[in-house]
Amino acid sequence: MKKESSMNIQNELLINYKEESKFVGYDILENTSKVKTLIKNNTFVDSIKDDGYIVLEENPFYAESGGQVADTGVIYTDKIAAHVTNVIKAPNGQHLLYVEIDSGIIKKNMNVNAKVDEKKRKDTAKNHSTVHLTQKSLQEILSDNSNAQKHITELGNMLQNSLKETT
Repeated sequence: MKKESSMNIQNELLINYKEESKFVGYDILENTSKVKTLIKNNTFVDSIKDDGYIVLEENPFYAESGGQVADTGVIYTDKIAAHVTNVIKAPNGQHLLYVEIDSGIIKKNMNVNAKVDEKKRKDTAKNHSTVHLTQKSLQEILSDNSNAQKHITELGNMLQNSLKETT
């Protein structure tokens, strides 16, 4: 299944999308919520049977932001099994969950269970904190050299839950 990039979906469809969605993921990692909106191929639809974007009324999934990767997890009911593989922010702040459905059909206005991958969330948060602590330590160590300190700035990071080998 081809995943749409955030730039492909950030169009007029979403600029005019004003439906509210509340992020609850700082307090809980699992909840039951109503499916407010479904998007497939840059079109609002009433159901999705394979892959597409959904917006929940109350969403526990963190969207990619500030260099930190998005949460992943699952959406399920007794008749649906789906994986959340990415989360992006719409222009008006709603979190769009990209889902790949293993079984069942997700329909607008139905209640679903949403569960964030807790281990990945915690590992990603630890790495995020580590980057900020390292940045601060470097600035303090080099504080006596004002010229060096000016050059130690955090311009951007892509923080994930684990280290990846690069070649």
